[in-house]
Amino acid sequence: MLSFTDTQRFGVGLMGFGVFFLLFGILLYFDRVLLAFGNILFISGLPFIIGLRNTFHFFSQRQKLRGSSFLLGGIVLVLLRWPAIGMLCESYGLYLLFRCRGDLVKGRPRCEDRRRKPDGKSAATGELCAGPLSYS
Repeated sequence: MLSFTDTQRFGVGLMGFGVFFLLFGILLYFDRVLLAFGNILFISGLPFIIGLRNTFHFFSQRQKLRGSSFLLGGIVLVLLRWPAIGMLCESYGLYLLFRCRGDLVKGRPRCEDRRRKPDGKSAATGELCAGPLSYS
């Protein structure tokens, strides 16, 4: 069983309320106030769960900067009263940040295993890669 500290429980609560307000804001035809409140709660809950240093490291990795910028830009757009465009930017940013997480579920190799060396072989196995380059 997982054991959480009190700060992690607080972070889970913040993120849970953030997701609730985001979904409720979408159900009410992109209500700006609920979406903004949900974004603020969701983003503020993440450092409580994984820590401030790990949060900063996750969003500032070189291969994830584009996803981070779209996510934070979408949050800014929601706060500036452009909720539909902001949610589209946030969705695209989340896709860019977490696009390789489903590979383990589908039984394909991880993103790190699909990277190619300059000779076209996989960095992990040395076999030729059939798929496109992965920069994640």
